[in-house]
Amino acid sequence: FMFTQNSRVPALRMALIDGRVEDSAHWRGKVVLVNFWATSCSVCVHEMPALSALFDRRRGPDFEMVAVAMAYDAPARVRHFATARALPFKVALDARGEIATGFGDVALTPTTLLVDRAGRIVERISGPPDLKRLEERIQALIAAPV
Repeated sequence: FMFTQNSRVPALRMALIDGRVEDSAHWRGKVVLVNFWATSCSVCVHEMPALSALFDRRRGPDFEMVAVAMAYDAPARVRHFATARALPFKVALDARGEIATGFGDVALTPTTLLVDRAGRIVERISGPPDLKRLEERIQALIAAPV
C-alpha cells in the first residue's frame, strides 16, 4: 500500500483499551484524526496534553480522534499512560501492527493522519504536527459540505 494524497481509509477493526472495538467504517461522515504514538516516544508524550485540548475543543458528532499505540508498546503501559493522563479520546492497541500497515506502513512516531468526511486521508504528518494549523484544517473539514 503506497500512501498518496486522498487515499481511502482502510477497513479496520481496532481493539480499544477499554475493551470496545472501533470499526473504521463508523467514521463515515466524520472528520477523524488518527495519531500513531508510543509511550517510549518523548515527542508523543509531550504533545498528548495539546492533542487532548484540541479534542476537547472540537469534540462533537462531526469529529473523532483515535490514538493508535504502536505494536511494540506494551498494552499494560499504554493503558496506564492513558488512564493516568485521563486521555479524552479513543486509544487503540495495534498488537499485530495491522493498523499501522493499513495506514501506509506507519513506522515513525508520532505520525498523524487527518481523514475527511468521505473517508479520504487528506493529510499525513510524520513528526510533531503544527497543532494550530492542524486544528484550522479540522475546522475547515468539519465546516465543509458533505
